[in-house]
Amino acid sequence: GVLEAYEWRLHANGTASDKVSVFYNTNNEEPVPFAECPCTDGEVVRCLRVAFIWVPTFREQLDQMHLVRKWNTSLVLIEPGNAYEHKEILSPAWVSEFEQLLDEKSNLHLGILHWNWGQQPFKEREAALEHWTTTHIASSRMSYFMQSSLQADGK
Repeated sequence: GVLEAYEWRLHANGTASDKVSVFYNTNNEEPVPFAECPCTDGEVVRCLRVAFIWVPTFREQLDQMHLVRKWNTSLVLIEPGNAYEHKEILSPAWVSEFEQLLDEKSNLHLGILHWNWGQQPFKEREAALEHWTTTHIASSRMSYFMQSSLQADGK
């Protein structure tokens, strides 16, 4: 699996800093992208931490969720099931884990990026994700993007 992390900090003196990290082989090595944030001592007045989980299946994505909690992430970006999930439309365990995470962290936002490639049940997954991200109690903190909406030509 691959995890990417981005951290942006606004310092009390008005300067900003950021850092991008990419981690490979995350099933065998646990990444540590962020140093402890000095928010409590007044040095940093605002932080944004983004985790991008790029592992193939719902189960493998769930195996990485402990990192989202450990990293104190502000925004999680994920592709649900990737194209490797050929039959399962939307994993109930996957949905439940993200709902629990959203319930636990009132400042967390979830960005779902859906690519329409491979052998996935595309239309069914699209409908399930659209329904979930617009009807859940935390839907104001959930964003669903189709690949086509992220491309300039709309294809």
